[in-house]
Amino acid sequence: MVVLCAGLLSVTALSAASAASGRSPASRSSGRPSGTLNVLQAAAAWPTLDPATNNQDAADSQLMNAIYGGLFEFGPHGKVIPDLASGYRLTDGNKTLVITMRPHLRFANGMALTAADVAASMKRDLLPANGCICAADFGLVSSITSSGSDVVLHMKAPYSAVVRAFDDTAPNWPIPMSLVGTKSATAKFEQLPVGAGPFGKVLHNTASAEVSLAANPYYWEKGKPAMAKLNYTSVGDDQSAFASLQTGQSQIAYLVSTVPVIKSAMQSRTVKVAALPATFYEFVSFNTKVPPFNNEKARQALLYATDAPALVKNLYGGLFTVSQGPTAPGEPFYQPKVPGYPSYNLSKAKALVKQLGGLSFKLATTFNTTFWTTEASYLTGMWSKAGINATVEPNSLSETLVQLQSGNWSALLSNWGALDPGVALPTYFASNGPFSGVHDPGLDALINAGVAVSNPNARAKLYGKVYADMASHAYADFLYSKPFFVLYANKVQGISNQQSDIFWEDVTLGR
Repeated sequence: MVVLCAGLLSVTALSAASAASGRSPASRSSGRPSGTLNVLQAAAAWPTLDPATNNQDAADSQLMNAIYGGLFEFGPHGKVIPDLASGYRLTDGNKTLVITMRPHLRFANGMALTAADVAASMKRDLLPANGCICAADFGLVSSITSSGSDVVLHMKAPYSAVVRAFDDTAPNWPIPMSLVGTKSATAKFEQLPVGAGPFGKVLHNTASAEVSLAANPYYWEKGKPAMAKLNYTSVGDDQSAFASLQTGQSQIAYLVSTVPVIKSAMQSRTVKVAALPATFYEFVSFNTKVPPFNNEKARQALLYATDAPALVKNLYGGLFTVSQGPTAPGEPFYQPKVPGYPSYNLSKAKALVKQLGGLSFKLATTFNTTFWTTEASYLTGMWSKAGINATVEPNSLSETLVQLQSGNWSALLSNWGALDPGVALPTYFASNGPFSGVHDPGLDALINAGVAVSNPNARAKLYGKVYADMASHAYADFLYSKPFFVLYANKVQGISNQQSDIFWEDVTLGR
């Protein structure tokens, strides 16, 4: 989902030399990797480490990036940085993507990584039976082939944003296909896979608890990674992770969302804080096919009853950015103010509720953690001032996905995004989007037009129309965009708050 951007796609080839333009210099020029990096994440879960069968890949993306690397990495403002791939080009009016692989690539077990492996991996990832959340992002892809060092994606319609669809998704992580030839082999690979990333050798894995990774001796980038070992551990909460950093037992805590912990870290002398660019946005999505939100007045009432600035201030200490549309500061075509968006107005909300004869519904959450239930409770309390009766229905992610697929839902507290609106909008707001409750052919046409062209000015104008159209119909109640916070020890080097991910090959431990 994610996961997970500004800057625009190029329709010309990126040469192998372009890889150097976005990457930091190697942390070491010679010698063997040394030292251990201990990384924590609260409530992390990885039931499987196989990209194809890990249907929550966006949530596990940092771990998957360490093991598999990626065809592409994404730098400041979503800049596309070739990684295992040396470059790409869009041809045929943005209907064909050609990805050129680097020569002499190897997995951590020494097996060659070829373009044929990449194409086969992608096709496996996108099999409907595997249920990858990412499948919607590649819905326009009609076939995937390989020829020599090239992987070719053929699309049914122009899709200028396709390269950014690879961010933190299974097709970005190729595997050695010969290791998943049988059911038993696949079961083994799911727990002890082999990748071509900087830490592509899995030493030990206790699913959703702790995994130990070793440096890939065949990693393509000379002098990297600097560390010999990376341990990734799931802990109970952010406070436990912060305490471990303070005592020196661990060096990095990823995806920290607890505001008091973040603020304490900001005041710490031993811990630093990086805020990765916000590419996700929090909002309440509506199922416009069923009551009460098939009535535009009901949707307007909720938007008028929502005081997003107060929510950000009171719950999150002002750390997040109020939004009025499906845009975030780290994405291209960001628009903080959307013309016509119904901002907080309690009087108008009350008047609309009275016209409707009342407004009641269930508010489902995407996850059932304290963060989500606390926010949902705050919102329902705020809405009650306008006479709106909303009941919180906490969901796990799997329950949320089932609800969305069945159409049996009314309102959902959501957090989605991507490195390009051309990736996110079709999935979350188009009529045939798997996570969408909106059904508007006019909006569909605008969304489709935005990915049919590559010119940045043309795309900016089209997305401006998309945001305004959504505001005029109150298709979602937008709340805020938030960065992902990473806490790390002072001696850690190589973490940047300009990138959407951690580049594990660049991380080192100083003295």
